[in-house]
Amino acid sequence: MQGNLARVDLSQELVAALPAGSSSELLAAYSIVNSLCFNFPQVQRVLLTVEGHPAETLKGHLDLRAPLAPDYSLESGAKPRVQGVNR
Repeated sequence: MQGNLARVDLSQELVAALPAGSSSELLAAYSIVNSLCFNFPQVQRVLLTVEGHPAETLKGHLDLRAPLAPDYSLESGAKPRVQGVNR
């Protein structure tokens, strides 16, 4: 982790096993980003890589060239934790 940026390296096998389609790619990426940012308040952005290399996309849809900030609108009922306040 560098500052508020977390790096997550995915295996090629995981990427290959993802279902095709923009919705599946979006949900897969943001499930990782949202989980990290929600559970670790110091993390505000996540950079996804594949096998240690920068990834442009996972399956050709979501631009991963820049770190992703969480998007909790994709999850029903989830609310970001405010630092110092319990859920």
